Amino acid sequence: MRKSTLTFVSFLIVAVFIFQFSEVKTNSVQPPSAQTGAPAESTCGNSDCHNNTPNSGVGSVTVAFNSPNGLYVPGNSYTLTVTVTDGAQSRFGFEITSLDGTNTKAGSFAEIVGGSDLSFPVSINGRLYASHHNASAINVWNINWTAPITDVGPVTFYAAGNAANGNDASTGDNVYTTTFQVQPDNTIGINDLSFQADVPFVIHNLLPAHISVQYETSSTGHSLIRLFNLNGQLVKVLFDGNEGKGNHTHSFMPGDVSSGLYLIQLKTGSRVHTEKIIID
Repeated sequence: MRKSTLTFVSFLIVAVFIFQFSEVKTNSVQPPSAQTGAPAESTCGNSDCHNNTPNSGVGSVTVAFNSPNGLYVPGNSYTLTVTVTDGAQSRFGFEITSLDGTNTKAGSFAEIVGGSDLSFPVSINGRLYASHHNASAINVWNINWTAPITDVGPVTFYAAGNAANGNDASTGDNVYTTTFQVQPDNTIGINDLSFQADVPFVIHNLLPAHISVQYETSSTGHSLIRLFNLNGQLVKVLFDGNEGKGNHTHSFMPGDVSSGLYLIQLKTGSRVHTEKIIID
């Protein structure tokens, strides 16, 4: 009986150890979601995780946004750079989410081509999270963020960073939080839309909310097709890229754009053409 009891106790101790070790290792691979410090969220700076009050260390977490003017254009993609610094620590991790004024998901995250240190975005409670993959000495991560396809107003990024000592325990680590806000680029006025008519530009509404545009370019260059409301505010970027000389056709499903009258504009080289369009 004594031997059986000792065997059971030994098994229980080993099981608890394996569970705790597994939990620490799991979080080092990818942190639990909804731990960015955003509204209605906590962080991993608690007794169940990294056991330290957030922002009590000497380091920090920062978020940088690569837009030239610091603003976002609906539908465009940008690089976010998250950096965690703490000179006394050896392993780092992070988690980030982006929310609109109603504290719901704004835009989407994706790993930049060629990267391998990010976990796939996780969706939970109507929010989307990007985070590290396999905590290591890497403390800088570049993330692709695509802005919402419509102007949702200011977007706030909430990020939490962890600077750990690598002892596979919850002690001696530091958690940091930060917020970073970007405004929509809606500064384009109605007078800036330049109603030139020197670019052949044919628009078809074949199906409800389905737009097809056709045009011709005289040389290789950059083309830009954008949708504006009647106040001259940018609603969505429909196409943004380089094209060769010749005829081009693009089809679009504006998605969650409300029905109504809009302006659709083509810019190719130095030429501009703008047309009114009704979206059903």
